[in-house]
Amino acid sequence: MLTGADRPDSLLGVRTDSGAQVELMADRDCDGTSERVDHIRLPAGGAAETGSGGVDAAYHLRIVDFTREVPAGTTVPLTFTFAEAGQTTLDVPVKTGGDGHVPPPATCIPGPSPTTGTTPATSPTRPATVLRGRVVDGVEPGCLVLATDRGQFLLLGGDEEVLRAGAEVVVEGTVRPGQATTCQQGTPFAVDEARTAPTR
Repeated sequence: MLTGADRPDSLLGVRTDSGAQVELMADRDCDGTSERVDHIRLPAGGAAETGSGGVDAAYHLRIVDFTREVPAGTTVPLTFTFAEAGQTTLDVPVKTGGDGHVPPPATCIPGPSPTTGTTPATSPTRPATVLRGRVVDGVEPGCLVLATDRGQFLLLGGDEEVLRAGAEVVVEGTVRPGQATTCQQGTPFAVDEARTAPTR
């Protein structure tokens, strides 16, 4: 489990001084092959959700290009960034891996069938993207841009009471890099949900 919070959250990213990059990996299609994802949804209680209903083992982290030797028995500091809970740093212990081979994570558990009467989960092939940042006025009149640590995103739609210049917010929606707009700034982002970000 990545967190034990009593409210839903999303892991937006992980970084460490011990490596060039930390990738969030998941078996979104339940086919036994992991691929990079931009966030991990965490329901209350801490189990990580997959797009099709599985938990925990379908997600893992991969540290790319270690910048120092990390022998077994030592720790690696990892800084986790959550949409709601903000940032926290943990010293993660390094364990021996035998011959160095790391088995792939277990595949996700398929969610309930739509025929059971329950609402199917979000399609694993197009998961929603969660972003956190500050809303700023765009260079063009009437345009709002979300400034994040991942770049600038042009906000399309969303609650105008929440999305106003100067507000620190969390938005959920879909990145649409190919969409034409009159605003010449930021990657277009269609907002499905917007809320004020909690104070860090």
